Amino acid sequence: MSEPQIETKGDIFTFLWKPEELQIRVSRITSHRDRTTCEILVETMTKDPGYGSHIMHSTLNLASSISRVKIAKQLAANYDKIKPEQAEGIIEQLCMRVLKQYRAGEDVVELWTNEETAPPSFKLYPMIAENEANIIFGDGGAGKSLIVLTLGMIIQLPWEINPLLLKPKQGRVLDLDWETSQGSTRYRLKALTKGFGLPDFFIPYRRCTAPLADDIESIQQKCLDYKVDTIIVDSLGMACGGDINNAEVAMRFFSAFRSLNCTGILIHHSSKEHMQNRKKKTYSTRFNILLQPGENRMGMPVSSGVREQ
Repeated sequence: MSEPQIETKGDIFTFLWKPEELQIRVSRITSHRDRTTCEILVETMTKDPGYGSHIMHSTLNLASSISRVKIAKQLAANYDKIKPEQAEGIIEQLCMRVLKQYRAGEDVVELWTNEETAPPSFKLYPMIAENEANIIFGDGGAGKSLIVLTLGMIIQLPWEINPLLLKPKQGRVLDLDWETSQGSTRYRLKALTKGFGLPDFFIPYRRCTAPLADDIESIQQKCLDYKVDTIIVDSLGMACGGDINNAEVAMRFFSAFRSLNCTGILIHHSSKEHMQNRKKKTYSTRFNILLQPGENRMGMPVSSGVREQ
């Protein structure tokens, strides 16, 4: 039995055994008082005729020997390219590695002061910090959604000679939309592409209804499928699913966001209190950018605000 290649995104684990042409995706890991359960999706990478990609989809108790034996028997019965003892070894490998990493969390890193280090990097220099939550906020009509879609275009192409004079680091953008519709976003994207004379391309788009924290595993999966490293959240209030000024609601959202390990461009509508006092932040994050209405007369909304740190 070979050693698997393992890819993780949040609490989603993808195992690939190349010689066995077998892939198992582990998701929806849940800790109970006396057990830790998950869902597994088993697929084959074989090109042999007569095989479909799907082998099985089941629930597994990671710490139960009875559950492991049952799943291994089902796997061997459904996929005759491996023997029963190989199936037992594969499921044992999977359970032990998932449990170990899930329970251990992130490794501790020693940060030595005598080591060379690079300054914080930008996805779009000098506006969007990489692997940070960047909030763009302002009144309605300030052009927030339009400018954020443009930022996504600059990152994805990448569009190096752009009218905003931003320096992009190329990546894959996922547009998570709680506010408008696919048709509206498609229209804006097409109009911007045509207006700027850009080549045809696509941005992955997903219409959302549930709060980010409640839908996080599905979004993690989309990030894996499209190799996403940057997400657009339109808008923050809807994505939180509650009062953004409530500490518990805010922590729940940002905990889920952090599990994506992505750069975030988050749109937020400013409150009346905030707009009356520009010195206040919309939220407690490292990067906040203020858009003010009436500053997009050149046909392109441009931020006149400053980053607050």
